[in-house]
Amino acid sequence: MDQRLNKAYWLPADAPTDDTTNWISADDITTNIKLIEANHVLVVSDSCHSGALSRATPPLSSANGAARNREEYLENIDKRRSRLLLASGGSEPVLDGGGDGRHSIFAMVLLQSLKDMTRDKFTVEELFSEYLCERVAGRSRQVPECNPIRDSGHDGGTFTFNANGASGAAKHGGSSSPS
Repeated sequence: MDQRLNKAYWLPADAPTDDTTNWISADDITTNIKLIEANHVLVVSDSCHSGALSRATPPLSSANGAARNREEYLENIDKRRSRLLLASGGSEPVLDGGGDGRHSIFAMVLLQSLKDMTRDKFTVEELFSEYLCERVAGRSRQVPECNPIRDSGHDGGTFTFNANGASGAAKHGGSSSPS
């Protein structure tokens, strides 16, 4: 995050911090996400200041109520475009380690949360609110975020995961056909 310009950048692993030549502007990322033809896009970012890609909104809600109403909700929400960010933190530094020795706390908890989810079909908001957020915040000072990506073409949709067979592990889902 360049505080002087109030601009966020993604730095490749080999980018020097004192030379902006190879930095990638968050504005460029959102512009390119807007161009993606897929109906649903989920960006998962486990890096410092990754929440700067999203716009500040109230927390996203998940489907509640009876199973029939939930199915109607999921069917309806699947028709709307989604451009969502699942970030390891907001505009603060986050831990690179602290997880299971191979992953950051965020990555470790995300992978475990996907395994622990009991529903056959679930939204990123359900994964975030029921499994991910509290587990990450409870193990670190960082607070993960799940928000629409600012100026990306988001239209109130969501990203949906579908369970992969009997193991309960999730695979990427959502609408597979562009609209």
